[in-house]
Amino acid sequence: MEKMKIAVIGCGMISDIYFENLIQSDVVEVVGCSDIRPERSAAKAEKYSIRQMTNEEIFADAEI
Repeated sequence: MEKMKIAVIGCGMISDIYFENLIQSDVVEVVGCSDIRPERSAAKAEKYSIRQMTNEEIFADAEI
């Protein structure tokens, strides 16, 4: 089965729990993240080797 590509919106304090659980999933692939504070999404993007995105980019990406 092909994994569903997703992006996380909101990279605050609890987001590490989401990322750590999602990256272990056989069903989804985390490909990006965004946050109202770009420095937060930049840090998570680097930590989890995913793309830092804006909400608009996430909504416009047909693969997500």
